Amino acid sequence: MTILDVARHLGVSWDVIKEIQKRNLQKRYSKPKLNKPKKIAIDEISIGNGHKYQTIVLDLITGAVVFVGDGKGADALDPFWKRLKPSSANKIKAVAIDMSPAYISAVSNNLPNAAIVFDHFHII
Repeated sequence: MTILDVARHLGVSWDVIKEIQKRNLQKRYSKPKLNKPKKIAIDEISIGNGHKYQTIVLDLITGAVVFVGDGKGADALDPFWKRLKPSSANKIKAVAIDMSPAYISAVSNNLPNAAIVFDHFHII
């Protein structure tokens, strides 16, 4: 059923159902498990109008988004590094990033044993 159908069925407003759905999604997906990733990708995306960005960390083996940070650059990754346990960090063998000096520095400082791989799109 759509949100509107559920709201009509239960006799409540659309906003009530939307808020319940939003809280459920936040509870289930706000902090995905890192599951000791071996290969990750880091990139930023533009959201909305203007210059608002989010930094995304993707587990390249499972395809799961494991982190979404506000902004772009090294600072946006600080919460990710805090969540990543040292034992998990040692398991990461490769990180795909664009050629951003901020990402290169952040990865080198936090994952010194991981190979940095520049994605094909940015090299070309």
